[in-house]
Amino acid sequence: MIVLDRKGAGVYQGNQLIHAGTPPQYIPELIEQLFSWLKKSKVHPLIKACVFHYEFEFIHPFQDGNGRLGRLWHTLILSKWKEFFAWLPIETLIQKKQQKYYEAINLSNTAGESTPFITFILEIIKETLEELQKNDLKMTDILTDKMTDKELQRLKILEEYFEKNNYIENSEAQKILNVSDSTARRFLNKLLKNGILEAFGEKKGRKYRKK
Repeated sequence: MIVLDRKGAGVYQGNQLIHAGTPPQYIPELIEQLFSWLKKSKVHPLIKACVFHYEFEFIHPFQDGNGRLGRLWHTLILSKWKEFFAWLPIETLIQKKQQKYYEAINLSNTAGESTPFITFILEIIKETLEELQKNDLKMTDILTDKMTDKELQRLKILEEYFEKNNYIENSEAQKILNVSDSTARRFLNKLLKNGILEAFGEKKGRKYRKK
């Protein structure tokens, strides 16, 4: 996938990339193009995050720290889609595969588009999620590491509630958690966004159940 007019960015010797940076005079325009694409693109967030990450690396706007910033943006884009990615950052996922990470970047550089890099990132995300499932680790386990003591207490109450009930409504959550309507709604939505609960029924009488 190609999203930018690179205007000669990158220098090749045959098929070998010998410079991955962008001429300084083109950097502001390319960065503007990239963020404009990020804002407007309807591409799935999993793909969008990979493309942004790769293109940011290719533009190489700073003398140092481009890799860390690219991976940070990748995590941010994914976490806006599914919040649990904030606690499963791309930086962590590639730690054990850094060599392959740079190889994927070079393959995309040679190809002139981001498909090899997208494939690599999606594979490590898939492997990580499968490993979590294999070890019987649920997203709840990741989420609870970042919860406040009050939220952990509320989660425990909900888990006990679901042992005897198939679903819960916001009004019932208010009662058993002893919180306001807005607090109960925020907490249920947090669990919903992280794939721990799923919602069903009409919006006005929405119900929540464990996935």
